[in-house]
Amino acid sequence: MLQAGTRVRLLADPERIGVITGNKRERGSRCLWEIVFPDGIHFVPENQFEIADKITDPLELLESGTFGRASDLRQNLTYIRLSGRLANLIYSMETTNTDFYPYQFKPIINFINSPGKGILIADEVGLCKTIEAGLIWTELRSRFDTRRLLVLCPAMLRDKWRDELFLRFGISAEILQAKDVFSKLTISLHEGEYADFAIIGSFQGLRPNRDWDEEDTEENQGHASVLANFLAEHTDDEPLIDLLVIDEAHYMRNPQTMTAKLCRLLKQVSEHIVLLSATPIHLKNEDLYYLLNLIDEDTFDRPDVFDAMMYLTLYCMLIVH
Repeated sequence: MLQAGTRVRLLADPERIGVITGNKRERGSRCLWEIVFPDGIHFVPENQFEIADKITDPLELLESGTFGRASDLRQNLTYIRLSGRLANLIYSMETTNTDFYPYQFKPIINFINSPGKGILIADEVGLCKTIEAGLIWTELRSRFDTRRLLVLCPAMLRDKWRDELFLRFGISAEILQAKDVFSKLTISLHEGEYADFAIIGSFQGLRPNRDWDEEDTEENQGHASVLANFLAEHTDDEPLIDLLVIDEAHYMRNPQTMTAKLCRLLKQVSEHIVLLSATPIHLKNEDLYYLLNLIDEDTFDRPDVFDAMMYLTLYCMLIVH
């Protein structure tokens, strides 16, 4: 029986032991318990921890004849290699309906360890960038109880995203146009941290009209322009979106297009951002710079410095080879 004061340990890292507070949260069919660890308090799914035995020292376990299975050893070795240290747990490893491929977890590790709050995933076509983005969302949900997801993609990919999110991650996402996205975000604004949604929208359906101006607050320009006004108005407020995923991100490489302006407006009201593109290496330095600038404006703030970095990197690669 799980109750306040029960000592538990994580299945993926048995040396990480904490104490249950007694508080828990229901997330659909999942139950997350609040556990106090030495480094802080976290909500952990019930199937990812067990009650800790009285004997926890490895030498005492060996002397008592308490041995694990070969599969336990393989699981722990995989965990250590993925996280790079024993203090963290990759919660998304065994919580989704996906096959395990180590390369798909590299973006998660880079995302978590990044000083910024975004990442550009530029894997080749066919390497399932959709799954990698879904794993990052799963990780955020497990670590920080995030609930507000918005996926922006070309219109022809909306159904694919909805099916992938549901079949592989159990996420029931809605395909919405600008009017309904505006309604969702307006409600989210009032619900605050209790807001819960997964939205899929298209570039074509959400971007404002060509004549849209951020200073123009008239609402007769169409639903997409009303949405753009709303986003611009709340740029400096608390985030309205926990994770913004932009697929086929190379479509916004030109910062003057309405698609690029829409993406920047959404980014400014989002806590985290993931860009997906299979073609950034085929773009000009300037185009790649604008994508990275969208992720981290502080680091990538000067195109001339970025060009110098690119040439230096290429020069070092030529020397190595």
